[in-house]
Amino acid sequence: MNKSIYRFAQCMIVLGLATYLAEKWISGRLSFYINPRFVVFTWIGIIGLAIMAVIGLNPLFAEKQSLIDSQNKTEPKKQKTNMVVVFLLPLIVAFLGLSATVILPMYFLVIVIGLTRLTKFHTDQNGQPQLSEISGAALILLAIPLILGVIVPARPLSTSSLNTRGMSLSAPVSIGQQSIQTMEIAPDDRTVLDWIKIINYEQDLSPYLGKSANVIGFVYHDPRLKTDQFMVGRFVITCCAADAFAIGMAVDWPDSANLVDNSWVNVKGTVDVLTIDGQKVPVIHAQAVNPIQAPEQPYLYP
Repeated sequence: MNKSIYRFAQCMIVLGLATYLAEKWISGRLSFYINPRFVVFTWIGIIGLAIMAVIGLNPLFAEKQSLIDSQNKTEPKKQKTNMVVVFLLPLIVAFLGLSATVILPMYFLVIVIGLTRLTKFHTDQNGQPQLSEISGAALILLAIPLILGVIVPARPLSTSSLNTRGMSLSAPVSIGQQSIQTMEIAPDDRTVLDWIKIINYEQDLSPYLGKSANVIGFVYHDPRLKTDQFMVGRFVITCCAADAFAIGMAVDWPDSANLVDNSWVNVKGTVDVLTIDGQKVPVIHAQAVNPIQAPEQPYLYP
């Protein structure tokens, strides 16, 4: 593989990663992977990757074009198109909010344009490409994260992951330290996480028992519950999807057996306390359980 083509491929993979992250950020799907408070680091990453790609691409085309101009004894074209700007088009399109069906074809198009120009730059007098012995194995390793990101759809976690993660009945201590803010939230506006923080960390529960609850979450039939009960759960992300864990409130509902796991519901009722495995758990004596569509943002963030 020609050294310049090898460098070009490296730069395009790096630029592809920047474009991928930009598309996920603009589309809102980045929050499927990380807590929104860490998005600023993704911005820094996008900018850094784009700069790396520009630094690598610019010499490949600016110097080679100058060499051709000097060999042909022609003056450099003052208004010629900067190739680096052309290569940044997929990233620009991603920031404009266009879908991946537009970004991907444009990304491959600029790759073809770049390879065509590089092939023109690196030919001998007989018109044959000049090759050198460079392995492409490192390129494949570099491209794996980008390839997996493109072919694997961005989806939130589902109840199937509970087979390995389980359903937590309590919130971590770091979450409990935020309970003062939770107390200020109106009962009907509290999430599953808010109610769990109250039950876990408040000494006197009397002000909260019997209060109305209005929460949304996915259905999960926990084996620790009775047949007329289910868990209304949410996944919580403190840092990234790798540390996501599920939390849930028990729900008393006579028709529990007919609810499908991983379907989303809106539960309204009054709050009480249930003890499971020695752990206090909030339970809703449901007055209504209504099926709903999964929210655009399915996760909760402490």
